[in-house]
Amino acid sequence: MTEISDLQRRKEGRGKSIQLSLRLPCIHLRVINVFVGNHDSEAPQEQDQYDLVMNQLTITARSNVPPKVPDAVDSLSLHLTLDSLTASVKEKHSGGKGSDVAIQADVDDVLLWMVSSDTRAINVSFRDMGVATASKKIEYLSSLIHRTTLLGDEAQARFAVLSESQQNRLTYLAYSLTVFGGHISDPPFLTRASYVLRAANDHFRNHDSWKIISRFRYIYHNLPEERKKDIAGHCSDQVPLCPPDAESRVVASWDQWRSWDLAHVKKSLAMRQLYGDMAVTDGVHDPNETPLSLGVRSAAIRFIIDPGPKQTELGIDVLSIILMITPPSVPSGLMLLGKNVTKMTIVQIDALSTALRLNWEIVELAEN
Repeated sequence: MTEISDLQRRKEGRGKSIQLSLRLPCIHLRVINVFVGNHDSEAPQEQDQYDLVMNQLTITARSNVPPKVPDAVDSLSLHLTLDSLTASVKEKHSGGKGSDVAIQADVDDVLLWMVSSDTRAINVSFRDMGVATASKKIEYLSSLIHRTTLLGDEAQARFAVLSESQQNRLTYLAYSLTVFGGHISDPPFLTRASYVLRAANDHFRNHDSWKIISRFRYIYHNLPEERKKDIAGHCSDQVPLCPPDAESRVVASWDQWRSWDLAHVKKSLAMRQLYGDMAVTDGVHDPNETPLSLGVRSAAIRFIIDPGPKQTELGIDVLSIILMITPPSVPSGLMLLGKNVTKMTIVQIDALSTALRLNWEIVELAEN
């Protein structure tokens, strides 16, 4: 219903703008991943400790949805500042033997702004960045990359299961109400004098989705209590099951319901929310690829192995990276074969100076 209301306001020439401002003096996030070393079930458990600390974080974001006019697109802008950011990974030993920092990254004076509309522009700048690790942790870091990848895949899978479970509950509820509501009459507000309210053009009640959702609600309120408990019990399951042909049966049933009053069941927002893969709704722009501009600037970057008098260091001063991606132009009018038919990517990297300080013990370690 919210999407119907938003689309109606856009047709009436009213857009929507949302602005968010967030200020946090300090954020400390910690994730601990427990694993068994040496792949032995009797081996003691060890831990990877991930820490992320951000100081003086300020975020300002604005989302703008313009009225429904030709060539109007939604826009999003973001501005972020950060005094300092520290990310580290520690190897925590079993038995309380302490912990060693495997790798640590520090970034100071971060500024990020982003604009997304008919083009996308991202700019990141920071004063300096330092990344430090120890040569004795090389083997640990190689296994850490593998465990971190598995941890990320597991977290992504869990969120995907939650989203899929919610969608399965919605489709099961729609299927159950469609099957069990065949003997229930139409709600009075669809058959009586409420037609007067729908006589005006573009009235809210003229949308097919409003009629379908109102019918769903009326069916549920008129079901027996035992049937309601049965549907609620199935929806509380993690993965409620629907027949393979549930989508076709639901759409076919609604095509036959008040066929003189429904224009396009498949194209309605209600059915698109349930099953997707429907035609694009009027007023929603085709998500064509947009040009991208990315800029990264830094005063100094340091990569250090074995910090100290014998450290190995790679330093880059006044670094600038610019990336521009231009998609193929869309042919229009008589220009069916435009000149720009391929994607164009431009990368420019500039640096004032680059220095490498090498400890030959690192070379011997790499050879071994």
